[in-house]
Amino acid sequence: MSMTEDDYGTIWSATYPHCGLFSYNPKTREFVDYGSIHQENWVQYPRSIAVDDTGWVYIRIGYTRSNIVCFNPKIREKKYMFEESERRQGVSSLFRAENGKVYGQILAREDEPWYEFYNGERKKIEALPADIQRKTYISGNQGLFYKNFPDGKRIKKLDLEEKILIVEGPKTNETKQIKFDYESEGAYIMEIITSPDGSICGI
Repeated sequence: MSMTEDDYGTIWSATYPHCGLFSYNPKTREFVDYGSIHQENWVQYPRSIAVDDTGWVYIRIGYTRSNIVCFNPKIREKKYMFEESERRQGVSSLFRAENGKVYGQILAREDEPWYEFYNGERKKIEALPADIQRKTYISGNQGLFYKNFPDGKRIKKLDLEEKILIVEGPKTNETKQIKFDYESEGAYIMEIITSPDGSICGI
C-alpha cells in the first residue's frame, strides 16, 4: 500500500489488509518482516508511511477508523498517536519534513488540526509552520511509478501492453525508444521492477 525510505537508505513498506510492516536494506540486502503491527476486524489501508530521524516508523491507516500507528523497530515497540475516542471514519494524513519530524492529521481535511510526531510522541500544533518543507525521497502508494535513473535520464513512457520504452535525457534533449518483448500465459504485464539480484520481474 505504501513505501518510503529512511535517512540511512533502508526501504520501508506497509501492506494491506493487516498493516504488515517490512524493511529492506539495499546495502546489506537484509529483509525484515515485522508482521502485522496493528489488528482490526476490518481490512486496513495503510496509504502512507514515514520515518522520523530517530528511526520511529509512522503509518496512517483507514478507512473504517482512522489512526496513525508508530513503531520503533529497534525494540519493536508500538504506539498509537490517537486515542480510540479520537478516531473517525476516513483516513489520516502523514508526511516527513526536512527538519526530521513527521506531521499529520487524524483526518485528511483542511479544517482538521495538525500534529507533530517525533521520537514516538505527538504534539498538537495550531497550524503547519510556514517554513516546513516536505522531505524529498522516493515514496508513494502501490501506484508509485519512479521514472528517474541515477545518471539523470528518466522514463518518458513505459507501455507494457504495446511493449515500448521511451527514455529521455533532460540535459541533452535526447530521446531513445526501445522495443521489447516478453512471454505470458495470456494477460499483459502490469508492473515491472528490478529485483535484488539484478534481474527484471513483472506481474
